[in-house]
Amino acid sequence: MNENEKQRLAFARVCLRRPQWLVVNGAFDALDPASRARIEALFAGPLSDVGLVDIGQDHASEGFFTRKLHLVTDPSGPTFRPVEHSTAAA
Repeated sequence: MNENEKQRLAFARVCLRRPQWLVVNGAFDALDPASRARIEALFAGPLSDVGLVDIGQDHASEGFFTRKLHLVTDPSGPTFRPVEHSTAAA
């Protein structure tokens, strides 16, 4: 089984399991253009409710991943701060 077939099989499992979130590391890079187009169509359509995070290389010019998340180190060291929720009535 080649790398392209392994990636397609992994995405087939995603279709069956329908996780809330999927984190991949360059999984789209290993696909041939036709397979990539089909998988992108799945995430734009039937799997549009699945959160998808690609921690691979930046391919901003390709247009599929429309947002970036930058993680930075806090210079004051590790901290824990609870998320502040607004208690104002709407």
